[in-house]
Amino acid sequence: MVRKLVLIEAPLKFGDQMGALEPIVLSSRAVPLDPVPGSLLDLASVAAAPDEFVLGRYADAYACLHDQEASAFHLAVIRWSLDEFSPSGRLIQDLLQLLYREDRFARNQLHFLGRFAGCDLLAKIPVAAIVDHGSRVVPSSSALIVLKNPSIFAYDREIGVALQHVGPLVGRRHSGQS
Repeated sequence: MVRKLVLIEAPLKFGDQMGALEPIVLSSRAVPLDPVPGSLLDLASVAAAPDEFVLGRYADAYACLHDQEASAFHLAVIRWSLDEFSPSGRLIQDLLQLLYREDRFARNQLHFLGRFAGCDLLAKIPVAAIVDHGSRVVPSSSALIVLKNPSIFAYDREIGVALQHVGPLVGRRHSGQS
């Protein structure tokens, strides 16, 4: 019943398009905790892409030093990113296996709760995709490769978003269609 869809830095194809998270995904065979502490997910993210989750955060803070509005926004995003969310171990295990390793959504083989979900369903509706062409966390190819004729909006990196991979979601601007 969806008539239009906007995807914001949304990976749809994994497998060889999984980007910086690939080493973590391929090396984690079991999820030992249930629920999985959000801090464990944070550690995995830092291990996968320290340039984004550590260096990028500090570079953004430095870039905001002379811009009070950007600095306040940076701190708000950092505060938001520190909110603890503890997903179930089963959810994380299914995400790793079904989406990342088996790439079932892109291969149109994902079923859950008795329903089918796959990228072919997206071909039936107008889709707009906001992507960061420089992202290693969500490579734009992962978001675009399975879409048929999407409207593509490129995110221009900006200061104040703290973590560039959330910039398209929380940022204050985008460049328009690319």
